[in-house]
Amino acid sequence: MDNMKILKKTWYIIWNYRTLWIFGFILALTIGGVSSGLGSNSGYRFNNNPNIQNNINFPAWVERPFQSPQAFVETLMNIDHTVRKAIDSQPEIGTFATFVVVFLILMVFFSIAMKVLGYVSETAVIRMVDEFESTSRKMTIREGFKQGWSITSWRLFLIDLLTVTLPGLIFITLLGSLIWGGVSLGINIGTTQGWVFSAFFLVGSIFLTVFLFSIYFICVNLLRNFFIRSCALEQEGVNASIIKGYALVRANWKNVGLFWLILIGLGIAWSIVSFLLLILLIPFFVVSSILAALVASVPGLLLGGVASIFMTGYWPIVVGVLFGLPIFIPLAGSPILFFEGLVQLFKSASWTLVYREVKSFIPALTSDVGIDLEGK
Repeated sequence: MDNMKILKKTWYIIWNYRTLWIFGFILALTIGGVSSGLGSNSGYRFNNNPNIQNNINFPAWVERPFQSPQAFVETLMNIDHTVRKAIDSQPEIGTFATFVVVFLILMVFFSIAMKVLGYVSETAVIRMVDEFESTSRKMTIREGFKQGWSITSWRLFLIDLLTVTLPGLIFITLLGSLIWGGVSLGINIGTTQGWVFSAFFLVGSIFLTVFLFSIYFICVNLLRNFFIRSCALEQEGVNASIIKGYALVRANWKNVGLFWLILIGLGIAWSIVSFLLLILLIPFFVVSSILAALVASVPGLLLGGVASIFMTGYWPIVVGVLFGLPIFIPLAGSPILFFEGLVQLFKSASWTLVYREVKSFIPALTSDVGIDLEGK
């Protein structure tokens, strides 16, 4: 497989097929991640009583959640009761909480809409690049959305659900269980030796879990490029797409692996270039931020005005800023999102060309699940 030829052809497609830029911007806009932190209280003390010198005493509110699952649930209920009591004592906090709930509900619907738009755009880009490579025909924006708005986008979501989302939830659940179990073990034993044992158990089990799941997600991230293209280009179902995609990579793992390493290298180079690009785009960020502030001020002033009916002081301003931020942030960052969209296009188009190349190595690839890899 001529990797340099594929990279040159990918650049030619992106540069000459400007309609793809719209879908690339959408892909850049719909890609994101969430992380959370966990704080800890290190203020423990040793008891000076020689009979229980090795015991470590924690405040009751620290130990109780880890005594049993029932105690953990009861602690959550007590926190909920405390929060409700604080809201009842200060009506403006309760009103603000109502606006926050409305905001979160709107964000959920907005996230779902963006997720759908992301899968539609991903399907459209794959099919538009494949069509251009096959016939040199350029689709319009309308035709691209028509290609993306199909059952294939739903299947792409199901592929991600089975291969990424569910394993991710298992990982988070397992990690949380290990942390809860390790801390609970240390608190229940209550000695220095017990804490040392639980610390070794906790660190070792977390390291092993993170390591194994990291290997899995790295492999799935590579295989996904073939899962979704088997689905989008071969009109296959979810299971058949996963099986065929895996079979293609397994039969051509050297070519696929080498191209994957090349893209990793290009990704590192882009990280350096993007840092310099951020500096060069400062004037554009100033302009986009001003325009974003003007556009975001419309819902901000509207919701802030509504909030001023029920609240006084600075609370309406906080509500206005809260509802304006989801509009302000992407518009203000649109200059870099444009270039990030080109990067997403490059990745998608290059993997589509690799898929076409790799598939040509296996003439026995048929429309059913069976793949004859004998002698390949």
